Amino acid sequence: MSALTWGILFFLFKTRLVLAQEATCNETFNDSWVYNSLNQSACSIASSLMGACTSSTYTVVPLEIGQIYDGPWKGSDTPCLCSSVYYSLLSTCAFCQNRSYASWSTWSTNCTSVYVSVYLGDIPENTAVPHWAYQNVTIYNDFNETVAASDTDASESTGAVPSATATSSSPPTITASEKVKSGIIIGAVVGAFVLLAILGLVIWLVIRRRRRPEPIKGTRAIPADYRPVPQTTQILATAPTPYTHNRSTAAPRPSRMPSEGAAPPVRQLRRSHRHNNLHHGSSRPSKAASNQATSSRTRKASRTRKVVHYAHTGAPKP
Repeated sequence: MSALTWGILFFLFKTRLVLAQEATCNETFNDSWVYNSLNQSACSIASSLMGACTSSTYTVVPLEIGQIYDGPWKGSDTPCLCSSVYYSLLSTCAFCQNRSYASWSTWSTNCTSVYVSVYLGDIPENTAVPHWAYQNVTIYNDFNETVAASDTDASESTGAVPSATATSSSPPTITASEKVKSGIIIGAVVGAFVLLAILGLVIWLVIRRRRRPEPIKGTRAIPADYRPVPQTTQILATAPTPYTHNRSTAAPRPSRMPSEGAAPPVRQLRRSHRHNNLHHGSSRPSKAASNQATSSRTRKASRTRKVVHYAHTGAPKP
């Protein structure tokens, strides 16, 4: 038989948790808070929890004068025995018998781990644990029946641990396993947040890259600091006159006519020919013929000047 088994048996012997008559509250004890909604006393509730914890049927026996319910011995500590909930129920059972009970530090001396305001064991069916059983016993290092009697919270636990009482001024003791669970939860939350941040950054970069226009194939991208040179439509004052090739406006061939004031070569030839005729004894022309010749020469000279003028200016003939 293992040491743990011997320790449990010894604890059961010390607290008289054997098949026997169950402890009851004195008839003169009139405080109704020691009973749950099922009219079960604290002694009956403690017996049910211990039976569920050991998978057996046990009964919390009455205390004789001068006796108390001792805590677990070395090697016999279990989460059920080292829970402040079970300690509060057993202390209330002693209180309603007008008996004394051990302090929390004395009860939990041999516990390697303590569970304040927490009960990890199974709560059997047809059993309800009052809210006052979850009070924080580390505040006074003792079960406080005054705090229990003033607890107006009527909620009861049938498997779930209720929230801490309003009279608790310090947080409950956290075991090593609870610390590990809390660390895992915090790590998972932080990891998820970092993962979401990285995923959001990647999505933002992809969207930004898709929105950036790509240059057309075969062309060069225009730099971001490119500034086009402003174009002007102002016509320079010295711009040449547009010229369209046309037979009617084409530049005439270089004229062999002498400058203005000189006699044209044709006229000179004619005059020379006439002079030759006169020289050879031809008759001298009449005055009317002379005037006609002079008028003809004047008209030819005028036309010659106009041709030279049009050749220099490029204007079309009339």
